[in-house]
Amino acid sequence: IDECKLDVSVYQQNCPALVPQCDTAAGAQCVNTVGSYQCKCPSHSAGDGFKLDAKFEGFPAPESYKGGTSCVDTSKPVITLRGPNPKVFKICECGGLSGVTSPTKSNGDVNALLQGQRQTYEDDIKAMIRATAGAELCATSSNPNPKPSDCIKAFDQTYKGKVDLSDRVVVGEPVQKSPLQWSVPYNVKDDAGNAATTVWRDVVVQEVDLASFESVIRAEVVREIEATHEKAIQKAIRDEKIKWERDQANSNRNRKPSSSMTCPACPPCDCPDLPATTKETCSQFCDNVSKSCSLSDESIIYSLILSMESHFTPSIVPVVIVVAFFFLGCVVLKLCFSTVYNPRTYNQNTYSGYSFNDDDQILRRP
Repeated sequence: IDECKLDVSVYQQNCPALVPQCDTAAGAQCVNTVGSYQCKCPSHSAGDGFKLDAKFEGFPAPESYKGGTSCVDTSKPVITLRGPNPKVFKICECGGLSGVTSPTKSNGDVNALLQGQRQTYEDDIKAMIRATAGAELCATSSNPNPKPSDCIKAFDQTYKGKVDLSDRVVVGEPVQKSPLQWSVPYNVKDDAGNAATTVWRDVVVQEVDLASFESVIRAEVVREIEATHEKAIQKAIRDEKIKWERDQANSNRNRKPSSSMTCPACPPCDCPDLPATTKETCSQFCDNVSKSCSLSDESIIYSLILSMESHFTPSIVPVVIVVAFFFLGCVVLKLCFSTVYNPRTYNQNTYSGYSFNDDDQILRRP
């Protein structure tokens, strides 16, 4: 009997002991075995697959039954930080207008002011996290007002698919690592209580004197703009490559011989290993590829291939070429075997004193 294929509505009344006790609500599947069955848990879970209140009504329990543990989710969520890490907050350093005008305070007064200022950093960071739900930790000049979801992503793999847990992520209290550096923890748990590995974002306070404060801010903005441009360039290159490959596929299907055709167009440059891809480096790469192309309009092979593609589909052309070479090879082998195993010998005959009788004698020779 295949218990897994029984009509539960019928057998639940007549013979409930035959009804499989798999916890289908937890994703368990009934698998038929010889004389019994087992309950198999889906991926990302563990257990015997049987219901917690499974009963067998006097019949022996299946061998895979381990007390009815159902299927327990064992997959841990994964947290991914988004935005800057470390997050740098620039603070004007105490000490007067150093570099602009002469300081008016003694070194002792300046140090006292600096120590008092540093004592407020941690409290300010904690208050900022609570006020913005951690969103300020990923703010940049290009995105000055982010949402908390812009700073963190968390997903959990279950048998039902990928579950977004970003809204459950908890931003913890900052932990001080040095006088001007802290680490902020991010944690989350799924419905089964599986905790993700804690992810940390560093927060650094950079004290800058007033004379260079503006230039430091400006330099950071420039770096962010350059990074944004680089990402845009890389995305444009990838999109252009996909478009080029699609156009090439379409042109191969519709290609016809033409005397004006030259080497195929150079593919778009894709240089993920380089720190930055510029127009100049891309053009140089394309030029090098074009120079390595050995085909031209005058090439007999190139013209032959184009002619074949106009009569056959591109997938048939290689087959035609292979078959042609095969028959050519057979002809060459036949000539070689004929020369080696069945050579023709000719007798040299002089034609001095030639007469018709000499022709008859030559033709009658064995």
